[in-house]
Amino acid sequence: MKKTLMMIGALAMTLSAIAADEQDLTVADFTISAGETKTLTLDMNNTKGMTAFQCDMYFPEGLTFGKLGAFDKTRIEYDEETEEYSHQKGAAVQGDGAVRFLVTPAVGTLNVIKGTSGAILKFTVVASSTFNSSSPCTITIKNKELADPEGGQYKPADSETSVNAATALSSVEAPQSAQPAAVKAVENGRLVVKTVGGTYTTAGAKVR
Repeated sequence: MKKTLMMIGALAMTLSAIAADEQDLTVADFTISAGETKTLTLDMNNTKGMTAFQCDMYFPEGLTFGKLGAFDKTRIEYDEETEEYSHQKGAAVQGDGAVRFLVTPAVGTLNVIKGTSGAILKFTVVASSTFNSSSPCTITIKNKELADPEGGQYKPADSETSVNAATALSSVEAPQSAQPAAVKAVENGRLVVKTVGGTYTTAGAKVR
């Protein structure tokens, strides 16, 4: 009996891990230059309806969180009459420097986020004037937690977003002009070969 319970427990843990892997919060890779502000999206992939989630973002040196933007209406319900969304959002700096993103249903509801993939909301990041735009870096997303209407909780693995900084081309090398091909001609009764470097006999002796 004890062995059976252990097997059931192990199976439950496996199923829970699989379910967590199927739900995730990510930010797509992007490029940014020193002094630039860029708008990104926080995306959610989910195999079932979710009501709320949170995650912590750790930004590399020279890159900071700017501000929260709007919800994506294809995923978060919006009432045109009341001009209200089905969910609330927030972002706050934590004690360890991370920025915690939090999306919850409107007070007193268990509204479900629509769809199973794509952007949930927008936010901006700002690169400092000294940001090293020639050195790739990453944003790390940790402490992910998602909740479904039945009270199920999911904790996907940490993930990283690659920041491949955009750099302007400092110079563009002009293509070399095409060199004229060697041509054969008859001069003073003999066959010669004319090239850009001079005129030669067919035996290779330079005429001029």
